[in-house]
Amino acid sequence: MLKVTIELISAVDGHRKQWEGIIYNDGSGTPESGNYIAAFGPKGSTVRAMTGRYSARKQRGWRYAALQGFARKRRGPWELLRQLLDKAE
Repeated sequence: MLKVTIELISAVDGHRKQWEGIIYNDGSGTPESGNYIAAFGPKGSTVRAMTGRYSARKQRGWRYAALQGFARKRRGPWELLRQLLDKAE
């Protein structure tokens, strides 16, 4: 599992807002190629992401993505995060 925290800081008044991303390997890939599920949303809200085969329960304000066939031995966690953010709905 990867957990990413992002803090948005207003340049005008310094107001801060935090978001988090949770990325899971769904367990169905191979040693060379992984399949992942991600959930991104406001920090402090809850997401139940580890039920059954790592399926995320959708909640208001959260965005979800799935990525199949990620070349985990050739690509790193930053590339995994970038691809999942691009796919998030």
